[in-house]
Amino acid sequence: MNIPLAEFYARNRERNDIATAEWNARQPFGRFEVSDRVDEWAQGIVEGTPLERLSLTPKTARQWAPLLTAEVTDNHGDPLWWVLNASVGRAVDEGILLPPEPGIVRTSYAIRNHDDSTSGIGWGFVPTASQFLVVNAASAVDIDEVAGGRDAVGGASIVQLIRRAAGALNQPKNGPARAN
Repeated sequence: MNIPLAEFYARNRERNDIATAEWNARQPFGRFEVSDRVDEWAQGIVEGTPLERLSLTPKTARQWAPLLTAEVTDNHGDPLWWVLNASVGRAVDEGILLPPEPGIVRTSYAIRNHDDSTSGIGWGFVPTASQFLVVNAASAVDIDEVAGGRDAVGGASIVQLIRRAAGALNQPKNGPARAN
């Protein structure tokens, strides 16, 4: 469906106005909390698997994918994005990552370096009770450190991932992201 450019921009302005009103109505914006059960929960995910001794990094994400997200296949490109979203989504669903209101936490943007490879992952939050609001973290998490890097293994990798996502989202960009 092709629409005139002026109409396209008018729709985007209207959506941005709605998102801005939704953002302003939520001020001050609440905090993302991590449950005290996070260590036990994360250890339970990897217990009895080879992942107990493996860090979650961009290079090992393919090995983590079958445990965390069954829908990842070789046709899905970079499995890291799927693993991150599945892990954080599961943490929200199971009451480990606690958003300030019901909604979806997911990767929202990427920072790319000079060779167009991803160097950082930005987290976003879409409140259920919003029409167009997307709250993005003000800064991205370094791709190699998103789950603690090589220093965190097994369940500790997942704990670091959840804590870093919450920490990033607790410093949101001023105002809403544009939602299409």
